[in-house]
Amino acid sequence: MFHWTLFSTETTKLVARCREEKTSVHGALCAAFLLANAAEVKSPNEIIIKCRTPVNIRKYLTIDVGINLGEYIARPSTAHRLS
Repeated sequence: MFHWTLFSTETTKLVARCREEKTSVHGALCAAFLLANAAEVKSPNEIIIKCRTPVNIRKYLTIDVGINLGEYIARPSTAHRLS
């Protein structure tokens, strides 16, 4: 598990660049982590790396969850082939 904090100036730059590239901040950060992990592997062969991203599914539920306590997220996994 990795984590870090961005300064407000870094966050502003990141948001602006993501808008320019027409991507989400979340997508850009996931891509950066995946590429950094792939670089650490240093494999001459093609590698597959996976990313699990939590997604809020509250608006897709058929009943209103209101203030009820629960975990209303899914964790889809994506696989990325790098060479």
